[in-house]
Amino acid sequence: MILASLPHIVCGACRLYALWGLSTLPARSTGQTLDQFRPIWLDLDADLTKEGLRLLYILGIEPLRIVDDLSQCSASAQGASANAVILVPPPESTDTHHWVLAVRNAIGPDLGLEALIQQHGYNYNWPLNYSTTANNDTELTAILGDKSTVSRHVILGAKFYVHNNDYHRTSYANPAFDQSATQPYYLPNQGTGYPFWLSYPVPPTYDPSAIFGSTHYGTDYHLYEGISTALGFSPKAQFILPHNLVTLGGNVSYGMLHSAEYWYGSAPVPQVSQYNNAWDEHDERLISSVYVQDNISLLGGKVHITPGIKYLYAYTVSSDNIGFYYPIGGSVANSQAFTSPTIGISYTPLHGLSFYGSWGRNIKFPNIGAYYSNIAEQNNAGQYIVAPVTVTPEYVTDYELGTRYRHHGFMGSVNAYLEQFTNTFLTNTNASGISNTYNGGSSRYEGVELALEQRLGHFLLGHWAAIANYSYNQAVFTSSFNSSYAGTVQAGQPLADVPRNMFNVGLDWGYHHLHAHIDGKYVSSEYVSQQFAGTPTSQTIPSYFLLNLGVEDTIPIHTDHVKSVKLALNIDNLLNRHYFPQGYSNTDYSGNTYLSVLEGMPRFVFGSVTLKF
Repeated sequence: MILASLPHIVCGACRLYALWGLSTLPARSTGQTLDQFRPIWLDLDADLTKEGLRLLYILGIEPLRIVDDLSQCSASAQGASANAVILVPPPESTDTHHWVLAVRNAIGPDLGLEALIQQHGYNYNWPLNYSTTANNDTELTAILGDKSTVSRHVILGAKFYVHNNDYHRTSYANPAFDQSATQPYYLPNQGTGYPFWLSYPVPPTYDPSAIFGSTHYGTDYHLYEGISTALGFSPKAQFILPHNLVTLGGNVSYGMLHSAEYWYGSAPVPQVSQYNNAWDEHDERLISSVYVQDNISLLGGKVHITPGIKYLYAYTVSSDNIGFYYPIGGSVANSQAFTSPTIGISYTPLHGLSFYGSWGRNIKFPNIGAYYSNIAEQNNAGQYIVAPVTVTPEYVTDYELGTRYRHHGFMGSVNAYLEQFTNTFLTNTNASGISNTYNGGSSRYEGVELALEQRLGHFLLGHWAAIANYSYNQAVFTSSFNSSYAGTVQAGQPLADVPRNMFNVGLDWGYHHLHAHIDGKYVSSEYVSQQFAGTPTSQTIPSYFLLNLGVEDTIPIHTDHVKSVKLALNIDNLLNRHYFPQGYSNTDYSGNTYLSVLEGMPRFVFGSVTLKF
């Protein structure tokens, strides 16, 4: 049942309540009294905002009635403290199997489901009659550089670079297998069951049910495109003085991005802005910096002090046309700047032994996701507006202490680091499927790193060397904060995607022009984020160990144009281990938590040919 007309909702009104029911209810349901429905508290932090409404539409829930006080509801509903309740049929209803739970559906990468992988095997993925994705990605990078020695005291250099990426993805999600009681997992890129955009003041004109008979079958194909171009220029000048090495440099880069997604009921998907586009966005960003650094040599070179300072500036503009996710078009822009100081010191008391320390302050500008939610916000009067950008840069103070030692083919180092962040960036995926960047609280990353290398010399046949690296890492929030997407995050809660322990071991062999290596890599378990909210959870992906092998031969070629050719053969994941390098926590149709994972590459053999001119 699709309601003929939706009641007008004034978002932000403090005494307005929305009563919600299932779109699958028969038409007679709208004539039933409210007491004939069983209420469930809808735990949305922004119940009556446009994002809250869109999530309900995605869940297949529609507003039945708007009331100005909860006294018209059943007694159990009156006790709810939220602004909205979900109404489901009573047990004797014919639709009892469609109970609605207040779950947050994560919308993001096409990841495998750990439960299904365990059930069907490591090679399992969604059947082609459930979901398919076709990707086309073309990338071009060109770098032109020059370095000139003007005199024995002056060296000048510069690089110019250009990068272009043209990416298109067409996906299909069969509406018959959308997330439901019988198929409880979120189906990647699944369509929507309600054309929520048709209620906008000036809506996109695509009506999927008029062409394909239903909204589900008119939004089962998605075409995404991301086309980006970046240009950059980096000059550098070095001045070699008796006790100083002074470096002046800078960088200026200009980037453009066109990102859009179109929905339709068949392929090829039309690409018509303000007709069937979920969004149609154009972004620009200018980033520039200039820096100066001095390497001061004292006590005959035993002490080096390296102060530096850098000025950074960024200007960003994001523009969107009217689309399914944008009731109005508009542009939002801002500029940000920061002065970054750094200093380092090293002391070499004995030949081959040195101690060092460093301190610095730096900035990370918000990525373009911080600008997505500012266009088509709603004010207290329910009007769509372009709101100012509120996301602030992420700042970090970095400390590092360490020591290095070299002696007779042995090299070793150990260092400890501490990084203190403020305005920690987090990324949520809202009800519309758009990823947004927002600021969390303060956080701290700290750890210890150890590196060892021993040249074993010549024995049996050829030269041998062994290497080993180990790192211990810990990352936690140091302040509590409230996320409108995930509730309260407490100080001391670990951050996601940071393995506690990692180590690498390897053995290298060389004989004339022939070289080979075998490397082992261990990564311990790590916490994963909630895919919708972007905040860390108690779920983890398991640890894993990989073994890689490589052989290469460099053959000299004595011609005027080619100096040598290098032939290489590599085998990654030699033992064909099953592992998950990335994952997210998600919630199924019944409210149970499950893990979406990215399956690691199986044993992979590849070769390369490199010519040196």
